Amino acid sequence: MSAKNSNPVMGAKGRYLEAQRRAAAKEADPKRIARSEHNRAKYAAKLPATTPIQPTQNSAPNSSTAQEDTKPRYCICHGDRPIAYHSLCQQSVDSLRFTRPPKLPSDVVGVFRERAMEVAWRVKPAKTKYELTQDKMAKPEVAEYVAANVIKKGMDYEAGVAAALPEIKDSVEIGITANIAKQSPAVQLALNESLKKRGLDGDSREAFVTQLWSWFLSTNPAEERRQLQAARILGEHFIKNAPPSSESAVLRIEGIDDGLKKMFGADYDTVKKLKPVSTDVPVEEFEEDDSEIGQD
Repeated sequence: MSAKNSNPVMGAKGRYLEAQRRAAAKEADPKRIARSEHNRAKYAAKLPATTPIQPTQNSAPNSSTAQEDTKPRYCICHGDRPIAYHSLCQQSVDSLRFTRPPKLPSDVVGVFRERAMEVAWRVKPAKTKYELTQDKMAKPEVAEYVAANVIKKGMDYEAGVAAALPEIKDSVEIGITANIAKQSPAVQLALNESLKKRGLDGDSREAFVTQLWSWFLSTNPAEERRQLQAARILGEHFIKNAPPSSESAVLRIEGIDDGLKKMFGADYDTVKKLKPVSTDVPVEEFEEDDSEIGQD
């Protein structure tokens, strides 16, 4: 070992400290600092002028997310068709909307059908033609127009609907639409309003009948002419145009109970409980019974 470096450990430490001292002196050299600043400015002048972009929260997705967004997505019912609604293709959506009860196409099978059934309830069924007509009659302007035509046709709903909706040609469809108009609250409300303006609604009828009775029962000699007219109108309504009664008249014979008690005696209560029998007996049966009389 040479006398210059008798302690190798201390020599290594001394060399390390010497290297640190030389590095610090080099960094503090004014010429080196000026040269570094000159090179930095020269490099910055070569770069294009750009505006620094400040990153924000929820910034643009990375490249993998962008690739996922641009990648076409396919339905869960067939697996190879583009999605229309609710992860289903257009064919499956149409099948669920326009079939009663709603069902998926027959070519959706296996696992695809199981997955599609999980979201099939989200597809709302399309309205039927009957429901669309009901919605149409619920509109105030349509209800008023239909009601005006019904009144114009003498309260004939079918003729009124045919006049209000000339696009309906089939007689069966006209009848169905007329029934919808009869059941529509909007049409009935418009009908009552129109009749009330003309004095033909139910309240006006009751007021008219009340006035007729007041004239008929009047004792004022000055209203004799009105009394006769009221009597004629009420007589035509209650007698001439009265609806036939469906009740059968019952004939009561006074004193018949006493005669039957004398006739049947103790068996009267049993006879009284008997129900009438049908008299529709063929004539041949009576002839046979008469022929048997006297053979004994």
